Parts: sequence; structure tokens; C-alpha cells
Amino acid sequence: MKKRELPILLGLAALLMCLPTGCGRNKEGMTDTAAEAAAQLVSKTTINIAYGLPKAGEAMLDEAVNQPEDNHSESGTIEVRADKLVKIAVIGTTERELLEQARPFLRQQGYELEIVGCEDYESPNRLLAEGEVDGNFYQHGAYLERYNRTWDTRLYGLGAVYYEPMGIYPGKCTSLKELKQGARIGVPEDPTGYSQALLLLAREGLIELAEDADIWTIWEDVTANPYELELVQMEEEKLPASLEELDLALFHTGYGLWQGLEPENFLALEGKDSLAAEALSRVIAVREEANEQNADEQNATEGVLLLLEILKSNELKAFVSKQYQGSILILD
Repeated sequence: MKKRELPILLGLAALLMCLPTGCGRNKEGMTDTAAEAAAQLVSKTTINIAYGLPKAGEAMLDEAVNQPEDNHSESGTIEVRADKLVKIAVIGTTERELLEQARPFLRQQGYELEIVGCEDYESPNRLLAEGEVDGNFYQHGAYLERYNRTWDTRLYGLGAVYYEPMGIYPGKCTSLKELKQGARIGVPEDPTGYSQALLLLAREGLIELAEDADIWTIWEDVTANPYELELVQMEEEKLPASLEELDLALFHTGYGLWQGLEPENFLALEGKDSLAAEALSRVIAVREEANEQNADEQNATEGVLLLLEILKSNELKAFVSKQYQGSILILD
């Protein structure tokens, strides 16, 4: 356990001890209020898990790229087997859009896709753990790891699908080479976004971090700040509109696209090989014991494997390139 996680755990313990009595208890014996507090801790320590374009509301979909005809069994071309239903829980707009694009390709393989929409971060994993869905698509690996530790579940990422890169955007300063002492740098205030920003600043040589710096990096891990940068934390969605007040700002490229910035406006961009990309890529999650279940669930698992393959296909990559203009990257 890293030294920085100890205060979080101690704080959670203190919070649970101070909760009022008289609450109902869930099936694990934890009070409802305590369970809610634990769930909030998971979500607050890894915020950017259901990011979509735009953050609220539906994104406008362009015409699908090379999408196959949606033939049904009555046409005689494709027979959809009713016992091969794949149920996937989602939250974000981006994930729903990708699944909608994948649906006709999956149908060609004899599977029907049911998208189960959720409104909170805990529900997709709960539904998966209880066997109500075959998988979910909304979270990154770091969130899933902490969820498993908090709730003692056995969920795992079947495979990473896409990554949302973070960029450094110009404000008053139009080039990293022109950066002056004491520059004000806007960064996300949520823990994962903040850590991601520190990693990108370090990669560009603007700060130095400890050798063991990871996705949970905090300011105490900064070993050198040669430009004496002042980091200004705020909600990530407000950063693009605050560029005129800052020298630079770091945020996910989707927020810039959503607020009218050209995709190529960034001065630096995370790569697919970055530490953040490895830890924060969105995954298709499944139950660890799925292959040990009955024949229907084995069929569903096969369907999830096919779905993952489709989501990483050239057809979906073409759609994502056109629709999201580099704000999300499908992984190989």
C-alpha cells in the first residue's frame, strides 16, 4: 500500500464510525449509509470513468461508417438466435454510441445486443456481480481494481477498448518553449485527472516526479519545479473556457472538442503508450467465474468476446476517427 492511500482508508474508517445508527443493513451487514459512503469513496478517488461527448446530453451521431445492413431473420440472410443475448450495462454517452455501432456487426455473428443504461457509477458493477448482465462498459482498470477491493467482488477487465488522451492547451502562453517562471497552469481538480496532469507535465519536462510516481501521483511526489509553476485546480469542464485567464491548461481533448476547440489546438498530447493510457483505458468488464456457469452464460461470454473484437475493429476505428476527431483513441 502506498503511503498516500493510508489517510484515505483511515478517513473512511473514521467516517463509518461516525455514521448515525438506525440505518437499514444490506445483505453484507453493512449499513445502507455506510455502503453509500464506501461507494462514494470509490467514485471520488477515480472520477473520470463515464466521460462522454458532451458530458450531459446526447452527442450528435454522424452516419455510421461502413455499417452493415441491419438484416433480420425474416430476410433469410441472418438468423438471430434468441438464446444468444448479450446484455451490457453502460453509463456514458460515448460507450452507448460505440455499442450501437457494434450492434449490427454482432448480429451478423448470431448475437443480439441489449444495452442496459444506468444512472450511477455503482450500478453497472453491481448488476454484473449479481449476474443481471454479461458485462459492462464504462470504467477504467484503476476504478475496477478499487471497486473490487472495496466490495470484495471478482470482476475483471476482459480487454481495453479506448483511451481519452489528455492534452496541454495554450492560454496566454502559446508555446511550451515560451513558458515563464511562475506560470499559472490549469489542471483538473478530481484526483485521477490531477495525477494524469502531473504525469503529462513531467513527460514534457516541466516538472520532475519521484521514480515510483504512478496514476495516484500527488503534489508531494514532485521532486523539482524549475519553472515554479502554480497549479490552479478546477472542474475539468470549466478549463477550456478559462484559457484566457491561464498560461496553460491540461484537460481531456473531448472537453475541448465539446466546447469548440479544434482537435489539433493542443501543444502536447498523451500517447497510447503512456502510464495513464494503460491505467485509465475503458474496459469491457466481466465476472471472473463466468466460464464456470451454465451453457447460456457460456454463450453470453462468447458473445462478449466477439463484441470486444468488433469494438476494436477497423470499422469502429473509422467511425471513432470521424465522430470524435481524436478525442478518444481505439486501442489495438
